[in-house]
Amino acid sequence: MSTISSPGWGSWGDRTSRSLATPLMWLAVGAVLATGILISADAGGALLLPVAAVGLGSTAVAWNAIGMLAIVRDVAPGISGAASGRVLLGFYVGLLSSPVAFGFVVDRTGSYTVAWVGVGVLFAVGAVVAWRWRSSDTGPAA
Repeated sequence: MSTISSPGWGSWGDRTSRSLATPLMWLAVGAVLATGILISADAGGALLLPVAAVGLGSTAVAWNAIGMLAIVRDVAPGISGAASGRVLLGFYVGLLSSPVAFGFVVDRTGSYTVAWVGVGVLFAVGAVVAWRWRSSDTGPAA
């Protein structure tokens, strides 16, 4: 069970990946799948909700461990503080703005499904970004 926690992902990513873009990509793909399970719970039954919650909790929430590890491992020591600050600024801006955006979409469309599809699309964009980073990665920065 520890492999689905944030420390578990960080430990696994550090041991198994030359590029931390790989575990970030898998976290994003897992979040897309978990979002799909959440959306399908309306038709498939309430038993899918805990599966989706565990899936989102073990992927979408756990990215921070890998993201911070990437900064520690791949960013030059003199700029790691600024780099981690930028990553966390993006995280907190998203954390603050996404509930408002989600609620706006639900109010305008009358559907949670539309809002969750939007969330899934954003996770898919994250997977593509991580895949592109992985494809262009030449190793840790000097």
